[in-house]
Amino acid sequence: MTKVYSYVFNSFILIMNHQTIKKVVLLAIVVTILVVVFANYIDESPSHQVFRSAAEVMKDAKDDDVAQLTGNIVERISKERFIFRDATGEIQVTIDQEKMPTQTFDEKTVFEISGEVELVSKGSVEIDVDSIKVVK
Repeated sequence: MTKVYSYVFNSFILIMNHQTIKKVVLLAIVVTILVVVFANYIDESPSHQVFRSAAEVMKDAKDDDVAQLTGNIVERISKERFIFRDATGEIQVTIDQEKMPTQTFDEKTVFEISGEVELVSKGSVEIDVDSIKVVK
């Protein structure tokens, strides 16, 4: 009789271990699916405002807001820093060398720029340009 109890007990332990393993595997699968789902979640609510003029950017923009401006590059400050002017005012922009147009241009060339607003210091704002194209 003792052998029967021992066999039943060992079988129960073996079954319990299989059930535990199944639970752990199932939990791992569920956690993996949740991680993938939340990692790919895209927040479709607008978190940053889009500004369309230099004056608006200077007055109301916050760090990482988006600026889409049309105007002229009127002055080069350094290798990648420029003064950009639109109909409402001037703002400093940073344009990486590889993003600069390859054609020659002057202060009358009209550009469309798009980039992120960067708060450089208190009261000082610039645009880190992501894209630039010649309009005319």
